[in-house]
Amino acid sequence: MSEPIASAIRDHPDLLAQSNHHGRRSVAARQNVGGTAVEARTSDVVAFRLHAHHLTDRQPTDGLHEIAGACGIQNSPPGSALLALHARVVGVTQDRMDRLVGEEKSLLQTWCMRGSPFYFPTRRRSRLHHGRPADHRDGSTASDRRRRPRAERTRDLRSPAEARGVRLLPPRDPYTQMRDRDTIVDQKHHREVWKTVGEPGAVLADGTIVGIWRPRKSGRTLTLTVTTFRSLGTELRKQLHEEADHVAELRGATAVQVEFER
Repeated sequence: MSEPIASAIRDHPDLLAQSNHHGRRSVAARQNVGGTAVEARTSDVVAFRLHAHHLTDRQPTDGLHEIAGACGIQNSPPGSALLALHARVVGVTQDRMDRLVGEEKSLLQTWCMRGSPFYFPTRRRSRLHHGRPADHRDGSTASDRRRRPRAERTRDLRSPAEARGVRLLPPRDPYTQMRDRDTIVDQKHHREVWKTVGEPGAVLADGTIVGIWRPRKSGRTLTLTVTTFRSLGTELRKQLHEEADHVAELRGATAVQVEFER
């Protein structure tokens, strides 16, 4: 099985990668013994993964702890966790994060994988499964959910919710840190998205990574330099500017400028 499919459908061990059909990859789900094959488009697999990463719709404010536990939010480079949570939850501010970590102590920043800082909800530390946080309210993990009826799991894959809107994902966002790079970004753009030094953020528009962005702060003004992989329509550009306003606020700026390189 290819890594892209394996990563996106890890909840579905009975899904197998199939050959290309007219240039489009597909996925087939087969019963362990006999049965018919159920196919899903690669776009459905990507949408399924976006939903699992809470990037389909922003969740209510009270969902922050659950999402931090589900995704494993990395705070490297510093400030990335704030932007990653903002991409997934409404009402995220630096003051609120400081309160959750410092006063309420309901969030814990710990140094774990390769010495990187990650945020975890403290109320779920007892629910870590083999070093991984539980990702459902009941403490279940992906392996627990494999026990769901096959029909239910296949339906989730074949009819995922579509992601809409623009998100400015930070460097090392959980969504871009999995191995299936070819699935979410055309290979010709890999060197732009994933750099060893000076990593950029990713522009996610309607569920597709369409470019990269870099911040530059001078005084109280934040400038975002955006490089797109394709042209963006008027509505997406408007939403990108709105997101830039939020990013500026989260980075302590009072003004923002957006510069498009292409």
